[in-house]
Amino acid sequence: MMLERPLLLIAAAIITVTVVLLARWARARRIAAAAGWSAELGRAARLHGIRSPWLLGAVALLAGIGLTGPRWGLAERVTESRALNVVLVMDISRSMLAQDVAPDRLTRALGIARRLVQDLDGDRLGLIAFAARPYLLAPLTLDQSALTLQLDALDPEVASEGGSAQGAALVQARAVLDGAIEGGDKVVVMLTDGE
Repeated sequence: MMLERPLLLIAAAIITVTVVLLARWARARRIAAAAGWSAELGRAARLHGIRSPWLLGAVALLAGIGLTGPRWGLAERVTESRALNVVLVMDISRSMLAQDVAPDRLTRALGIARRLVQDLDGDRLGLIAFAARPYLLAPLTLDQSALTLQLDALDPEVASEGGSAQGAALVQARAVLDGAIEGGDKVVVMLTDGE
């Protein structure tokens, strides 16, 4: 058993003794006052309050022990967040509009990315889109709904130049992950057609 505030045990003992003594003193005064009225009333007062000082003392002691914060079977541990840091790197070049898979490569990749975002609930996710150059659309965040909104807005028409700068996108993804101040493993997921 551990006590959160062990010094309060001393205060609990002092309060218990004080409560018992005050209750006994008050009881003695009541009995004396009742005996002054009549012997029968004094006897009734003596029998009526026989347990009250000890009962009040027990209540004070238990309340004092409760205030010390007893803990059984629990140990205080500091744990580090082990959430993944994942950067999604999405190819939005014009070649992703090819319809060799239904409905097209980009739509298929976006579906995979959305499922991944749902499956990684509780992990920090970031988003980089790239064509001729990479664009950081979302830094690492726990807000999956914001990331999903960014995924929904992806469009090859946004990229001003043609091409596919996969290397530059990976360099930027690494920079984002290197800037992560907390979390566990660092992962890059690239969705591209490789063209």
